[in-house]
Amino acid sequence: MIKKTFLLFSIVILQSSCLTQNIYPEKFSDCNTDHFALESDSCTAKIDMKYLAKTILSSFDDKTKSKIKDVLSLQIVVDTDGRSCLLSLENKTNIKTAKLNLKKNIDENLIWNNSSNKVSALIILKFNSNSIQFKRIGINGKKGFHVIEEDEILRE
Repeated sequence: MIKKTFLLFSIVILQSSCLTQNIYPEKFSDCNTDHFALESDSCTAKIDMKYLAKTILSSFDDKTKSKIKDVLSLQIVVDTDGRSCLLSLENKTNIKTAKLNLKKNIDENLIWNNSSNKVSALIILKFNSNSIQFKRIGINGKKGFHVIEEDEILRE
């Protein structure tokens, strides 16, 4: 009986983790996550990094823009029509997630170039005093998590 209970419990846990596919610890539940892929060796969802920076920064008030430092990691589901949905994030910045106002801004205002597939883009932003460093992360069986694109933009 204990083996059957353990097996059933394991199956339920595996199913729930496979269905959500959240990479980062802070999760958002209102994204349509049916049938999306993670980027592997190249950027499937295309976007201009300056536009991405401008859109992300537009979420912040002036005080946050001037004070934010360190790393913010985002998992964004991108539909084939270019619409975004913030699925999960990891905030290692000096500003609380609630003050960043990211969810609504990303979901409503961040538009990507049309993609042939629905994908989950993993973006890491490192806020420095005068620049923002970007990394796009891919995942595959041989390389694990790895950088597929990086850039740096001066802060305005």
